Amino acid sequence: MEDAKGQWQRSRSVTLAIYMRDQRQIATFGQSVDRKLDQLKKILPADLIIAHTSDQPLQVKENIHLFLRALYEAILLVVVCFFDWFLGMATGAHHGPGHSDNTWHDFRCFVHVGN
Repeated sequence: MEDAKGQWQRSRSVTLAIYMRDQRQIATFGQSVDRKLDQLKKILPADLIIAHTSDQPLQVKENIHLFLRALYEAILLVVVCFFDWFLGMATGAHHGPGHSDNTWHDFRCFVHVGN
């Protein structure tokens, strides 16, 4: 822990590792741990610092959010490219990758690697 001058204050510490059992909900587990820690704070000395070094429920929530965002972006990209391709086919402007009169369409919907 840092003091007001930014110097690290070193002292003894205790690390407690708590793991969830299989087939349980991580959010419920995290809330249960927080409730137990709040109960302990009432009986422990006031100058004792209790801090989370890792918050697994929060990490799971963030990872699910990142996964869903990437999934939605991928779905949107596929829909936009398909719709653009379909419009190109319907108007006769698309003859395949690299052979289109509509260069912007090829640039957006096809990834060209190398030549």
